[in-house]
Amino acid sequence: MTELTYAQRQWLEAEGRNLNEAFQFLTNGEPGFCPLIDTTTFKRSFAPTLRSMPVKDGDTPHRFDTEDEALERAKAIKEKWQADLAKEHREPLDEVALGIDGRPAVQMEQAEDALMRIGTVIHIGNAMATDQFEAPYDDPIEDLIDFLESGPGQKRHNSTDPLFAGWAGENDDPFDISGGIESDQDLDLEEFLIESIRDAGVFGVAMQVSCPVVTHGERSRSYSWGHCRLGWVYGETFDKAHDAAIDWARQHTTGGS
Repeated sequence: MTELTYAQRQWLEAEGRNLNEAFQFLTNGEPGFCPLIDTTTFKRSFAPTLRSMPVKDGDTPHRFDTEDEALERAKAIKEKWQADLAKEHREPLDEVALGIDGRPAVQMEQAEDALMRIGTVIHIGNAMATDQFEAPYDDPIEDLIDFLESGPGQKRHNSTDPLFAGWAGENDDPFDISGGIESDQDLDLEEFLIESIRDAGVFGVAMQVSCPVVTHGERSRSYSWGHCRLGWVYGETFDKAHDAAIDWARQHTTGGS
């Protein structure tokens, strides 16, 4: 069940919050349930939730003996509220513009499911603007340069294609620059790599990530974070890079190579 983020809670609890907006926000959420304990009898029950918030509709029951009953009630409430909103022809709530789309909570769930751990995040445009690509390099920049020096022919995620935009081909001399970039034999390889990604307009987010080496059995899998593989991904934004990282991890943790 996707948890509410801090920003979402602050928005919901804001003084003078428009109840119609709050209603739309909850209706857009994922159905679920939460456990309840009667402090007198200590009996356990379950309440239907939308976006992890307990909900009820009219005088219908809002406590159930089983998780399945509570979940089905949450789904029914969501469907009814969605129908009510459709009848009123309300403008959709722009959660992204409001900063309450809860993307970090979704990413947390994705990372847990895919066994993906973020190690290093480099905003390439920022690194260029603040001379982080000037030698001597700090460790994260040096790791990225080592990856670039290995060339486009290495086994890598396809999201990193823009990082190799200046290479003429996987087996070509790296100084044989394509795309109209003029070759300068006075440049060393590191300078070439940095200049080529700058000229290609690659200013987004490079991310070094890891996932454990997974052993798959007939009905189970085993792994340890002490035995991991590393990789690099790229995206124009953090969200795009994160999506690529999830894809990279799943390729390695779901029975693939």
